[in-house]
Amino acid sequence: MLNVDRVMRTDYVIDDLQPTYFVIESFKDLYHQTVDRDFDRLYRALGPGFTYANTAVIDVDDVLHRGTLEYHLRGGHTSQADAL
Repeated sequence: MLNVDRVMRTDYVIDDLQPTYFVIESFKDLYHQTVDRDFDRLYRALGPGFTYANTAVIDVDDVLHRGTLEYHLRGGHTSQADAL
């Protein structure tokens, strides 16, 4: 489920399939979690360059489905592997 602090700290590769996706309850919920958010405080709290790996599962995560990560482990788009 969407946790804005977690999303802001998660690394991603812009040109490939993501191994982790965050789910919103509704666009209204997304709006309130982002518009009503003090992002200045969040940016100040982030350590320089600190991110979670995009495959990490941490204690605040509510995992709805866990796949094999085979595509990612085979090297993603750079390996010419087909997405599974």
